[in-house]
Amino acid sequence: MAGELRRILPVTLFDWSSMGASQSNSICAVDYIDVSGWKEGQLVVRAHTGTNIGSGATLNVNLISMDPAEDDPATLFTEPPSLAPNGLLSNVIVFSSTTNAPYMQMTSLIANFGTMARLVLVMNQPAGSPVSAKLVLSVDLILKTDD
Repeated sequence: MAGELRRILPVTLFDWSSMGASQSNSICAVDYIDVSGWKEGQLVVRAHTGTNIGSGATLNVNLISMDPAEDDPATLFTEPPSLAPNGLLSNVIVFSSTTNAPYMQMTSLIANFGTMARLVLVMNQPAGSPVSAKLVLSVDLILKTDD
């Protein structure tokens, strides 16, 4: 089985300590990841030294299917969360106060993942008082085909 290892996000610090209590913020960390030539895959996510997530704060990692249209470049076509709550992943990856670096999580991509993908991070602060929340993250994508 032929395959490819892609580093889609180099080691990067995400700090959501300054968000208010009960706030949530989604960011697109990587866009237009070409997955068109592949039949299966795994997402590998690592927490590196420098990670410190306070109690109640979380960061969710997800990979979402997208398909840009050349005739409508201003519109972003993505699969709605109601149809695919975990996006392209068999399980959403969650980092929390129990995450101690070095740490790695891996999950498989679901079948029929389309042509393009985007890596989305959702940072959450707990109710009450916000806490210090820093995650040093890197992400790889392992893609495979039958050839």
